[in-house]
Amino acid sequence: MVSLPSELERAIVVDYLDDFPALQACALTCGRLCYWAQSRLFRKVGTSYEEPTRPSLTGPCMRRANRLLATLESSPHIVPHIHTLRIHQSFPALIDLLASREWPTLRTLHIYRLRLDDYESALGGLQRLVSSPRLNILEFECFQWNPELFWNVMAHCSASVSQLILSNCCTDGPRIPLQYPRLLLKAVNTPARITTLSIRGAGDACTVLFDPLFPLDLTHVSAINYYNSLNKLLEPFLARHRSLHSLRFDVRDESVAELPLDLPSLTHFEFKFPQRAFFQDSVLMRLPLHNSVEKLTLTTFHNHWQDNHWLQTQDRIARRLDALVAPGQKLAGIRMVVVVVEVSRQPRTVDFSRAAVVKAMESAMPILARSGRLSVVFEDVVYVHPWKQDDIDRRQLRYD
Repeated sequence: MVSLPSELERAIVVDYLDDFPALQACALTCGRLCYWAQSRLFRKVGTSYEEPTRPSLTGPCMRRANRLLATLESSPHIVPHIHTLRIHQSFPALIDLLASREWPTLRTLHIYRLRLDDYESALGGLQRLVSSPRLNILEFECFQWNPELFWNVMAHCSASVSQLILSNCCTDGPRIPLQYPRLLLKAVNTPARITTLSIRGAGDACTVLFDPLFPLDLTHVSAINYYNSLNKLLEPFLARHRSLHSLRFDVRDESVAELPLDLPSLTHFEFKFPQRAFFQDSVLMRLPLHNSVEKLTLTTFHNHWQDNHWLQTQDRIARRLDALVAPGQKLAGIRMVVVVVEVSRQPRTVDFSRAAVVKAMESAMPILARSGRLSVVFEDVVYVHPWKQDDIDRRQLRYD
């Protein structure tokens, strides 16, 4: 068998192949390709969507998790490939099982649908998981928000964590008062320094996050991803931290109007490219004439700039933006507009043409284009039907 240079083999398997059967075939071809294929196949592992309130479904989930751990025990060379662990429908027994081993190369941990009537039963497991030495991104989605649980878990967060994502952290019933922290394990000496904070439907979490004694260091937050998470402590936090310069939000979210978007430190806004973004009733237009905004990052789809059904609307929005960056206008201080174009290969879309998209944008935004302030970036996205599993779920280990 003729062998290719190792750099080329890696590029083909790691950077080019995105087909599960093809990666499996590479893993069976030879030792060299096997290594790179395994680095893709095992990069992300996750549990299934199971309903913890139905005992008949927790059994299969636990069996799969047990067999996953057995595989890692018998094939330890796989462990360094695992960078992402996604836990769906988190219940105490599953958390404890996954926390029974170390995850030395784990970079991203997603804990979804956390339902805990007695949080003590899973506290130790959660503390061990979040203390993984190389953990960088930590995401919590709670269906039963418990501030005491969150506090005690965060006290053990690895010092390497820099991105914290909180969603659906709201109290449906009576609010639980924050008690004096009870720590099952010894807390870390060096608190994690958070630089990117996402709060989406997590208004109740702000009370804990912005407590002066909170165990994580939020003084270096430079970017916030916000959606519908109002809290009386949020505005003082934004005003107090001069390191904050980037805010991502949904212009259709009415609660954004309550945020102090005119802070001198805020220089970068990120949002989608919707119709109402640059018209008089939008939150962006409430900025004072002299503001500090220097950069906009806008997300759109290639279809919207190639399909005649959408193009007229997009052209009108873009021309409105272009008029606002002219001298003396609301966004005259803009130094760069980055348009991130998501390219979908799904059926029933117009065949993608990079040149056509760029031409349409430059035609609709001549002021930005001629002044060199327009940057167009293309990103491939994989369309997944809502009722189908996404990439992480297709690649998770199944041992039925």
